Amino acid sequence: MKYTWMQYDNVITKAQCKQLIETGQSNGFNDAMLGDSTQPDYHNPDVRNCQTANLPFKQLLWLQDLLSEALSEINFNNYNFDLVGFSDLEVIKYNPGTYFKSHLDTYMGTPEYQRKLTFILQLTDPDEYVGGDLIVHTHSDGERMTRQQGSLIVFPAYTMHEVTELLSGTRYSMIGWVLGPEFK
Repeated sequence: MKYTWMQYDNVITKAQCKQLIETGQSNGFNDAMLGDSTQPDYHNPDVRNCQTANLPFKQLLWLQDLLSEALSEINFNNYNFDLVGFSDLEVIKYNPGTYFKSHLDTYMGTPEYQRKLTFILQLTDPDEYVGGDLIVHTHSDGERMTRQQGSLIVFPAYTMHEVTELLSGTRYSMIGWVLGPEFK
């Protein structure tokens, strides 16, 4: 493996970011859930107090094509994980005072497959909010990821990461996972 995380700017346009936000709003936001092998789908606002809206790929075929091509190339060039497909997507909405403390994304695949790659699209213009930074912990200090609207961030699902408290404005991002059989 060459890199722990990857960033790509201008993967989608501002208009496409707006479309994803509007689709999330249309589908409806709910309190974000957590889950692990002992307790799937529970709410713990001390860890995660943002909101999410599901985005089934069938609503966004253009995005499925774009992500399939980009993530296949990223995986081939950097990770070489055994991958089989995507989970559905979520738009995440952060309002002032919301966050998602340090965590891993390794749970919540399917019975046959687990999350292998996490990918995040930044949907909001960074001038519209303060705080709400995505930090990927590749070493003790962590690294702040790009805030550029339309950028794509990719890292292995077993990488510790967090979103710091949003201080003002509203931040939207889209998250998804590429699934595969258990790591060997």
